[in-house]
Amino acid sequence: MTDPYMTVCLVTPGGVVVKPFADGTHLTMRSCLGYLQAEDAVLAEMRAGHDPVPWASEAARYEAMASIRERGDLDEGTRADLLAWVGGTPYYADD
Repeated sequence: MTDPYMTVCLVTPGGVVVKPFADGTHLTMRSCLGYLQAEDAVLAEMRAGHDPVPWASEAARYEAMASIRERGDLDEGTRADLLAWVGGTPYYADD
């Protein structure tokens, strides 16, 4: 039996986390929508044309899209662009 240990993962304001796994590997993923004005936010990623950070799961991506649809601080053009961007972003398979 292995000794239990605690792992702390910090999520950036833009919703990005580097998640460690038991085999020693790490994956960078977007766990939530986060703040849209953050340096590493989905909005900045889209506007700069960067390679998208994959979502942690299909559910996380779906929740982000639902949040974008409901936000009152986005004009319709930006909302449509974000929905298309997020909808086309890959995600890691749910376990």
